[in-house]
This record gives sequence, structure tokens and C-alpha cells, in this order.
Amino acid sequence: MKKGLLQIIVLLACCIFIKKAAAQDIHFSQFYFSPLSVNPANTGTFSGNYRIVNNYKSQWNGFSDAFNTYFLGIDVALIENIGIGFSLFNDKAGTSELSRFSSNLSLSYILQVNDENYLIAGFQPGFGRASINYDNLKWDNQYDGIQYDASLPSREVNLIPAYSYFDLNAGLKWVFVNSDIESSTGIAMFHINKPQKSFDSKDPLDYKFVLHHESEFNLGYKALSGLPQIMLLKQGPHFEINVGGMLRYELSVSNSRYNLQNRNEKGKGKNTGITTLSSNKKGNTIFAGCHYRYRDAVIPVVGFSYKQQIILSVSYDINVSDLDLVSKRQGGFEMALSYIGSF
Repeated sequence: MKKGLLQIIVLLACCIFIKKAAAQDIHFSQFYFSPLSVNPANTGTFSGNYRIVNNYKSQWNGFSDAFNTYFLGIDVALIENIGIGFSLFNDKAGTSELSRFSSNLSLSYILQVNDENYLIAGFQPGFGRASINYDNLKWDNQYDGIQYDASLPSREVNLIPAYSYFDLNAGLKWVFVNSDIESSTGIAMFHINKPQKSFDSKDPLDYKFVLHHESEFNLGYKALSGLPQIMLLKQGPHFEINVGGMLRYELSVSNSRYNLQNRNEKGKGKNTGITTLSSNKKGNTIFAGCHYRYRDAVIPVVGFSYKQQIILSVSYDINVSDLDLVSKRQGGFEMALSYIGSF
């Protein structure tokens, strides 16, 4: 009887979690390598003509069914001050096969304030869809007091198997670039239209506010750079702080730097874009670091880049919250792969 009661409590908690999860956004620990999911103003701000970014995360493997998230982003620097991009993600989790899909179009406009400062505005309309498989769920009403009986009715009514919604996001970013430091600070607001995003059609999606900062500076040795990053996220009652940094070592030192005036002119093949994370450097690099998500996880990360065209990094969330009693500190593996090319 005690075992059955414990199972019921766990199942009820899972049902509550499923509803809450449907009302929250995906996010990556390596937010600095998932630019279009952090701020629409990141669109087209990189050194090159086009960028392809792929992110994968497998989270909470200590449970029976891990959360798997896939993200693909493509953006292009069209002309001197215009960027356009497209992104999509798919997320699938748990026994209920809770699945979420979203696709977004991103547009940005870059204003050069002076030789060192740039202001970027971004806009991102999108479409989303979520679905769930209720057949795989077990309900408290299906316990007869001794054991689970699948033949008993769940008595759940008005269950919606899927829903779709239109979404709207926007953001601003300020970039400072000179010979000593590259720095960017951005703010974004997601779900401006507060779409209905719930299986009971009564729960509008909360606004999400994102504040982020990334920078790079030389550490006194020509080939070694420091890269601090921070992201603050607020959505409804949920608040997240992810802070940390990396050290980057350039295997073949290059003095080339860029600015917005070097944006590509057709036929001239010049560099394009503005960014942080050392994409100004053209040599091969390796990097490593660690981040901390407040009261949740420690996140070590390592990676390398080939001529700043191909960047591969991996990280792992080591769970340090109270959830580690269940997760067994198995937080989540994450991988980011990007390619930056020129026409």
C-alpha cells in the first residue's frame, strides 16, 4: 500500500511537471553558441557571409527517458547592415513523448554609431506546435489501492493531444570593438504576443526576458584570450543565472581584426560581421572553461575551432541541486557545431 501511494505521488508530480514544462522554453547551457535562440539581434552578426549552427542536448539521463533537444540555425549577412536568418528546434521528452517543434524567421538591422560602437535591432516571428501521447501515461485513478490496472478509466477529460501557436520575439544588442577588447551586451523579449501554449488552452505563455553579455580580451600573452559570459533569464516565476567563462589559446597567431566597415562587398571577398568569441582570429584555436547555473549545475566545456570556420564544443551539466537525489548528478550532455563561410 505504501509503495502504491508513493507511485501515485510520483505520477502526480510528473503530470504537474509536464504541464509546467510545456509552458517553459528550451535553453542551452552553451547559450553563447546558440545565438538565434538567445536574441534575434544576434542575426547576421559574425565574421563571414553565412553561418550554420547545430546544437544538441540530452538532459537528465538519470531518469528513465532523457530530454533530447535539437536546434538548427542558419543566418546570412545580406548587405552592410542587414541580417536574415531561420531557425528551428525539436524537443522530445519522457514517457509521454512530449514533443515541441518551433520554426522562426529572424531579421536584424545594424547601425554603426562610430568606429567602435554598433547597435543592432532584431525581430523574430515564429510558429510552434506541441503534442503529447496520453496512452503512455498512468493516472492515479488507475490504481485500485493495491496495484496499477490499465483497464481502469483515467477519468481525465478535455485532453488536447496537440496545439499550435504564433510567436513573436524581439531584441537589441550593443557591440563595442577596438584593438584591445570585443564586447557585446544584449536584451531580448520573447513571446511578446503571449500565445496560448498549454494543453488545457487556458495557460498563456509567460513573457521571457533575456539579458546576456559576452566579451573577449587578451590576457597579456598574444595567443591567450579570456572570454567571460553571463546570461540572466526571467520567465514567469522562473529565474536563471548562467555565469562563467573560457580561456582560448590560438595555435597559429593572427593579428587580423575586423569591423563593420569590412562587411562583404560583392566580388571583393572581405570579411563580414561583428561578434565576440574570437571569430576575428583566423588561426586554429582550442578553448576550455566552466560555467555555473545558479543553484542547478556546474558546466565544464571544451572545444576547438579550425580557422574560425568550423567550431565544435562539448559540455556537460553536473547537477548540484536537490534533484541530484534522483538524477544521480547526471545532468546533461550538450554539443554545439557551427560553420561560418564566405561567398
